[in-house]
Order: sequence, then C-alpha cells, then structure tokens
Amino acid sequence: RTSLAAARLRGTHTNSMWVLLCEVCNWACCRCGSRECLRDGFPMTKDHIVPISLGGSDALENLQPLCMSCNLAKGARDCIDHRPAGWRVEMLEIMS
Repeated sequence: RTSLAAARLRGTHTNSMWVLLCEVCNWACCRCGSRECLRDGFPMTKDHIVPISLGGSDALENLQPLCMSCNLAKGARDCIDHRPAGWRVEMLEIMS
C-alpha cells in the first residue's frame, strides 16, 4: 500500500492552492453539487482522483473537492475527474 508520504514525493500542494480550487469549484462537491457539508460545518474532503493506493500524487492536479458521502462512495479504482472544465484556466486567472 502506498502512503501519503510517498504520494507527496510525487507531488504536493499548499493549503492556499486547495482553498483556491474549492473556490473555483464554487465550494460544492464536484460529483453531486451538494453544499450540505458546508451547512453542517464540515469542509469538503480532498479526494485523490487517482487514489494514493494506485500511485496517485498529492499534487493539486490529482485533487478534487467531494462531499464526505461522495468520497466514501467512491470505489477503490474510480479515477473519474469531476472538476469543472476550465478549472486550471480559472485558477490561473484568479492568481494573476
């Protein structure tokens, strides 16, 4: 089993990058669109699109905000990117 430490050697992200990605995704779950976890006081979970157990990195390129329910329902081999089209461009525009 691959560890988070090993995943971070393949790539990492800062907290401000994560917050920016959540902002670009409208603070909603990228899979179901729910904002329930925000109303309940829980933050979005960091979903590794390619799971760490399959060699995924901890880089922003491999992360998407999912609600706890969607993250728990994700299969071990589910590598679907649910982020909105153009998320990279939007992040670059905000950062510049």
